[in-house]
Amino acid sequence: MLDTGLVNSYVIELDKDINMCYAFNAKTHNLQYHQNNRGIFTMRLNSDGTTNLSDSQSPKMALHAWIMMYCWTVASLLEVFSNRYWKHFYKVH
Repeated sequence: MLDTGLVNSYVIELDKDINMCYAFNAKTHNLQYHQNNRGIFTMRLNSDGTTNLSDSQSPKMALHAWIMMYCWTVASLLEVFSNRYWKHFYKVH
């Protein structure tokens, strides 16, 4: 195990289940009460590089994962590119 000497250090061990939880509000993007849209799932990071997720609502979680992947990769790269290379097209910066 990695010993950093810090009290708040946490090491995720391979080949062991990690219990996680989630909550979201589908009606707004603001941080507020989730209206019973919550759940738990188990994740396992395997030593061969694969992962296992187990959840009764896995299609909903898979959709959420694809949306987040799009937001953090495609959309954010487009924003950086447009701000850096297309700024001469903007009238107001």
